[in-house]
Amino acid sequence: MRYILKRLLLLIPSLFLLVIAGFLLIESAPFNPEELALETEADINRLADLSQKEIQKKQIRRKYGLDLPVFYFRVTHLADIDTLQRISSSTERQLIRQLLIRNGNKSAVMNYYQSLKEWLDYSIINLQTEKDSLVSESVRDAHAMALSLVSTWNTETIEKQINSIQQIYDSTEINERLKQTFHVFKSSFILLKEQSQPWKTWIPSLRFNANNRFHRWMFGNGKECKGIIRGDFGISWHNQRPVLPYLFPKLLWSALLTFISVLMAYAAAIPLGMAAASKHNSVFDRMLQTVLLILFSLPSFLAAIILMRTFSNPDVLNWFPTGGIAPTGGFDQHDSFMHRLLKTIPYLILPVIAYAYGSFVFITRLTREQLIQEEQKAYAVTAKAKGLSKQVIFRRHLLRNSLLPLITVFSQVFPASVAGSVIIESIFTIPGMGQEALLAVYQMNYPVLVAILFISGLFTIIGYLISDVLYVFADPRIRLDKNKPD
Repeated sequence: MRYILKRLLLLIPSLFLLVIAGFLLIESAPFNPEELALETEADINRLADLSQKEIQKKQIRRKYGLDLPVFYFRVTHLADIDTLQRISSSTERQLIRQLLIRNGNKSAVMNYYQSLKEWLDYSIINLQTEKDSLVSESVRDAHAMALSLVSTWNTETIEKQINSIQQIYDSTEINERLKQTFHVFKSSFILLKEQSQPWKTWIPSLRFNANNRFHRWMFGNGKECKGIIRGDFGISWHNQRPVLPYLFPKLLWSALLTFISVLMAYAAAIPLGMAAASKHNSVFDRMLQTVLLILFSLPSFLAAIILMRTFSNPDVLNWFPTGGIAPTGGFDQHDSFMHRLLKTIPYLILPVIAYAYGSFVFITRLTREQLIQEEQKAYAVTAKAKGLSKQVIFRRHLLRNSLLPLITVFSQVFPASVAGSVIIESIFTIPGMGQEALLAVYQMNYPVLVAILFISGLFTIIGYLISDVLYVFADPRIRLDKNKPD
């Protein structure tokens, strides 16, 4: 019991590493829900929608916690600011970040940024209200230059753009308010150059953030999410539904098929491996080895296709349905649970065989090799000399001493079956986690993908835990604490 408890305690760091891996995957995603939800275009004909899109961006960033710092602490420089993530535009965040690195005076940088935003906003309003076509064209040209300043942090380039815009404004009778906002921006740029403090970027600074994205990922915020520690993997970026309730029915199908396939693989492989080992070098053994070698070289997905084309083909053997988990028209509302189960079984036979196929071949060969090796050892020879039958020797002595390698293989067969479910479920159109993982990759739906990877990793850890527990039952001498006497 103590051994099992220690093994259970060892699960905690493994699960924590899984959580860290999931968080890093979300953070390193090339796309985020903000970019997937809003495809903003730089088309001036759609300027009327920009203010609404800006509001939507802020709402989305707040909803997914993108306006928070990444972790509890970060090492940065003295000129950096803590509220940078609250700015919705990634381009604008990059502008501020680069200006801070080059200038160092965060008050001057933020003043420059705010005046640039006010000037651009009023320029948009002026474009919408300007009726003179010649003036509108000049303002439109100036606005196009101004937009380039959002992604420009080189002071020489900025100064050239400002001078060009100044010439356009001087040669055109434009709105006085527009000129005023431009002059405010120009003044902020002059102060940005004059009040430069680059020395601040050389002084390291340690910033602490109690409210951050990792904390929200782990423990939630009490509103939009509850945290992964309570089984909340967030919201799907594709359909805006909570991830775990959406995945749970699919998880049940994948877990059921995986469990049945692994159980069937062991139940069929061990007796067959024993029969081959007990008749070593016989015609049966050689034929079996030839068949297993051919099957071993056949990929599982190809075996699944062959099974479908053979046993679900009206032109060959139309014994089983081609895919799915239920009749096309669904179950009759008057069907009992047993009737529904009997109708579902034919849909699961071929997928289970395809799941168990690779594991069955490998375990059969391993069982045979282990039993043949054990048969050559002294205790087996002694048992044979005492007059025990071959069946008794194999069943009572050799098999037990061959269990440890078979148990070790279980820790690999179980996660391998989960990994193989991606292709098998796609072939047989089973609504499990494998097919959902493939769909999540295509849709770049990272919360769903992280949840699937976490659950698959959890299955792997459970497989290793079961193997460790089975070691004790197979050989009581095995203990976690090696300093204790057997």
